[in-house]
Amino acid sequence: MARKRQRTHPGGAIVAWIDNQRRIDVDREAIFSALNLAIRPGQAIHIWGVAGPQQQVQLLPVDSELAKLRDRANDRTNQTIAWDSSRSADVVTYRQMAASLKITCRLRKSGKTARLTLPFEAVDLGYFKVGEPLVLFFVGNVVELWPRDRWRDANLIQDFKDLVRRTRRALSSTPSSK
Repeated sequence: MARKRQRTHPGGAIVAWIDNQRRIDVDREAIFSALNLAIRPGQAIHIWGVAGPQQQVQLLPVDSELAKLRDRANDRTNQTIAWDSSRSADVVTYRQMAASLKITCRLRKSGKTARLTLPFEAVDLGYFKVGEPLVLFFVGNVVELWPRDRWRDANLIQDFKDLVRRTRRALSSTPSSK
């Protein structure tokens, strides 16, 4: 399958394609600064992706508390939890941690890209389809991966006045505006 180039759109969104090996090439600087990554060319690191409320996958900065807790959860999967506890908060938490996607990020030796490789589960569970475009959204330390159709549907504006109010609030709470 021929690799398609990514397209940058205004506002921190990039359209990229997933190849048949579940790889996505992304701008090195954008993803490294957002996720606080520090690796040399040719090296790889694993980052966690968690499913969001609109079925997007949010990538966690490696130094975030949730990423560190997810790493620790691997060591504690054999907890003694009674069979009748399936609805307990702990079981729900373990289930959500187990659903995290372990994504490989490799810094390319040449060029200005990093390569994300999604695990099989990202396709098998229906988050993404190989050969189809996805949207990478960057704002601060938030990096989200969206299937193109879900991105479009989730961002339809229903009420422009409400959008103006929320945008004013969001812009007034950012450190750069103070």
